[in-house]
Amino acid sequence: MSRFAAFLAAACALAYLGTGIFFLVDPSSAHPAGSDAYWQALAAQPVERSGFLACFGLAALFAIGVIPALGRMAGARTGDPVQWGCLLGLLGYAVTAITYFRLLGGEGRRAAAVAAGSQDVRDAILSFSISLDTQGWLIFGCVGLFLALVNGAGLVRGLLPRAVGLLGLVAALLYLVAFGGLLSGDQGLVKIAAGAGGVGVGPLWWLCIAFLIWKRSEGKA
Repeated sequence: MSRFAAFLAAACALAYLGTGIFFLVDPSSAHPAGSDAYWQALAAQPVERSGFLACFGLAALFAIGVIPALGRMAGARTGDPVQWGCLLGLLGYAVTAITYFRLLGGEGRRAAAVAAGSQDVRDAILSFSISLDTQGWLIFGCVGLFLALVNGAGLVRGLLPRAVGLLGLVAALLYLVAFGGLLSGDQGLVKIAAGAGGVGVGPLWWLCIAFLIWKRSEGKA
């Protein structure tokens, strides 16, 4: 396996750690989504928010480069669930990268227009979204399924260490919890899943994957 994929997995771990930390200190996250205070906070373009968006976008880009190696590690075969899961992962991470870099480039200006505009202007602007996936079907749903299928298959087939596979299943669950929170409008669920996944589970799992890919590239595992 490629050592470059190991480097990308390690970079993904660092990016996810940054995502979690910036999310927790982002001042806009303290306000209910869609409230006046929320739009005012976004209009100020806090560096913490920009850091969160940039790290999430970068994590997705790095993950795309690791998925082929992950598929091989989990024993992906043509037409089997693992291969399908990897395709879902590629789709989910691609949409994640595009969405969060779009938000990084335009969210602040959009928020400033909403905060300063009349009600008609606000209604017009809020009638569309910069995000490509406002309910998280691809960003959280597809990525959660990818993590579940790859780690589940890796455990069943004995191709992943038990601790790594179980950690990956926890990461999958957190992604699906965040997805459920977005669908139901429960921001508390989203924050819990993002905090636990971004600061702890996600970075640790990607770091373990980086180590496994590196060792297997040396023919020692």
